[in-house]
Amino acid sequence: MKLPPTTRPAPVPADDAPYPPAGASWLLVAMLMAAYVVSFLDRNVLSLLVEPIKRDLDLTDTEISLLQGLAFTILYVTASVPMGRIVDLRRRTRVAATGIAFWSMMTAGCGLVRSFLGLFACRVGVGLGEAALAPAAYSLLADSFPPKRRGIALAVFATGLYVGSGLALVIGGIVTGLVKDGTDIVLPIVGAVRGWQAVFLVVALPGLIMTPLILLLPEPPRRGTWAKGGTAIPLGQVVAYFRQNGRTLACLIFCHGLIATAVYAVQGWVPTLFIRVYGWSAPEIGHAYGLILVLCGSAGIIVGGLLGDWSRTRFENGRVRIQASAGALMLPFAVAFPLMPTPELALAMLAPLTFFGTFTSVTVTPALLEIMPNRMRGTATATSLAVSNVCGIGFGTTAVALFTDFVLHDEKSIWISLAVVPPVALIGSALLGAGALGSYRQSLRNEAFWTSSQRNIDHA
Repeated sequence: MKLPPTTRPAPVPADDAPYPPAGASWLLVAMLMAAYVVSFLDRNVLSLLVEPIKRDLDLTDTEISLLQGLAFTILYVTASVPMGRIVDLRRRTRVAATGIAFWSMMTAGCGLVRSFLGLFACRVGVGLGEAALAPAAYSLLADSFPPKRRGIALAVFATGLYVGSGLALVIGGIVTGLVKDGTDIVLPIVGAVRGWQAVFLVVALPGLIMTPLILLLPEPPRRGTWAKGGTAIPLGQVVAYFRQNGRTLACLIFCHGLIATAVYAVQGWVPTLFIRVYGWSAPEIGHAYGLILVLCGSAGIIVGGLLGDWSRTRFENGRVRIQASAGALMLPFAVAFPLMPTPELALAMLAPLTFFGTFTSVTVTPALLEIMPNRMRGTATATSLAVSNVCGIGFGTTAVALFTDFVLHDEKSIWISLAVVPPVALIGSALLGAGALGSYRQSLRNEAFWTSSQRNIDHA
């Protein structure tokens, strides 16, 4: 289906403009990665605080899962696509900085409330703020690196996911280890707070420091047709283009979403599994699993990014091939880790599970960017993020809790829930990834035709 253009002001094409200097581009990567670290630090620290929050607020596993999942995803998901449109139209560093400041204040709010509803409301606010960062970052990086170097740049940025998740457990473990169980800490201005509240207040600080630094970053010029024209592509054309590439987009996005289901189910409940089943303390599992997330997660993202770039030089659908393989590579370790008789063996299974689980994080976005015109990229990446977070944070953590509370009726049987939910999701992911292999080639041609058509009209 051909998409006829609508009448609009003549744009200034930026296809042939040089990319920013390498030093400036990598500084941008470093700063955005640091912000991404902070976002996952604030997002995931709750997973280590399950037991003290349950005790102080008298909550069930399902209610905890709502704080981990539904509360965060309500506005993260509903705001992601509108935020992507804002990113496509406005100064991207300003959008990112505003989001960072807002979610950091909401994280601090989590440390000041003492009720389920108050904590739920603050987690909703964290999700709203975090919805701004990734679409802005992906768009900025796409305009800072040529396609052949884009995969490794996005991979370095994406390491923030696992560095932040790991630091959430390590820092949370350190703070909870310093606080005697069930006692209050007296802080200046704030007054007396519980140990878990102090953790939220501590992890909120880095984001407030990052905000002015992000505002100081230079904005790279937008590239591609309409890049400098400042005019949004009409929504009808965006919808038509999405429909034209519907199979590719659906398979890519939901393949990534089902891997997110498995990843968040594991990350959200591993600390609780080790505390309930193996008898470990929060600092013990925080240090051990946090180290696995930082080392294996970061290594997997870098390797996945390099593999994606390497595979792309050999096959048009090279990145999709790497993405499709991720679920199959994760499956045996996802089945094995909750069944291990000792905590050490369980950790040994979690290491490769974490490593392979990162591959889709650094293949889905470059794959999407290649088949989307410039001013549709924010919308496309925001849609992908929305779906992955509904599947991951919204469904993955809650599915484990529901299975434990309403099927098994025994919180110590959480290991069974973890042996069921992630493997089922990974099987579905592998099938969807395979489904995108053929249609992706046609989507590349659709993007080239669309961009060429716009350029010809612009020059007419």
